[in-house]
Amino acid sequence: CSSFVGSYPSCSPYVLAVGGMAVDDKSGEKHAWIRSGGGFSSYADRPSYQDKALETYLAKTEDLAPNAGGKVYDTSKRAYPDIAGIGALYPVYGTVHIPSGAGTSGAYPDIA
Repeated sequence: CSSFVGSYPSCSPYVLAVGGMAVDDKSGEKHAWIRSGGGFSSYADRPSYQDKALETYLAKTEDLAPNAGGKVYDTSKRAYPDIAGIGALYPVYGTVHIPSGAGTSGAYPDIA
C-alpha cells in the first residue's frame, strides 16, 4: 500500500465521526472494535482542538502502521473518529428482540 486514504465523510472536519468499541466479556475492558475504521484525512488539516490529545497519543503509541517517512499517512491532518461508542455486541430491540448487533451505526444513538 503506497498510501492510506481516509474514508469520506468520516475524515471531513464538518462531521462528528463516531468509531466503534468492543467490551471484553470476561474482563469488561473496552478496546477498539476490529471492524471500526479510523486514521487521518488526506486533505483536511488537523483542527486545533485535536492537537493536545493527538500529540499525547502519538508520543505514547509505538504500534502505528509503518509510515515510510510520512508518505503513507499524514499525522498533521484531521484524525478520526472523534469519539467512540459500543459498536459490537449491543442489544437490539424492535418488534422482535435480537440478542446482539454490531456496527458503528449502533454507536451513534448511544452517543446522541
